[in-house]
Amino acid sequence: QLTHDLELAQAKVDETETQLSDTQDQITQLEEQIAETLQELDEARGVLSDHISSFYKSGGVLSLTDLVLSSGSFEELTSNLYYAGKVVDAENEQIQSVKQLQGELEGQQAELSEQETQLQGLLEQQQTDAASLSSAQAEAQSYVDGLSSELQEALAAERAAEAERQRQAAEAA
Repeated sequence: QLTHDLELAQAKVDETETQLSDTQDQITQLEEQIAETLQELDEARGVLSDHISSFYKSGGVLSLTDLVLSSGSFEELTSNLYYAGKVVDAENEQIQSVKQLQGELEGQQAELSEQETQLQGLLEQQQTDAASLSSAQAEAQSYVDGLSSELQEALAAERAAEAERQRQAAEAA
């Protein structure tokens, strides 16, 4: 029974070690994704910053004035303003999308880190249980070995006593 319990405990330890290793691999992959996402976020911010910088360097309002003056018709002006707004909206949407992705990845990383901590605790407990079972098995084996030795001594003493009786019976005859 102890041997079976020890085998089960060792199997649980092995399974938990595998789960822990898988979780650590997932954390590594997630950290790589977070690094890539942060790079994308920095690039998106850089693009937006460049647009804003060039907008202000060109005078900002003058650019709008230029936009108004360069438009040949009211429809062209409306179209130019519409597309300029769409460009800004798209850039803002891209930044928000990357920020959202970054938040999701960080949330997943936190969950996996918590799972890793729980698995490490479980692994330590299972290793302790396996060590206790191994110790109990060794103690039981030692007890059985001690009984075997005592039993062998008793059998030897009984054989010696039987041999002595046979010798005495042979002398008496």
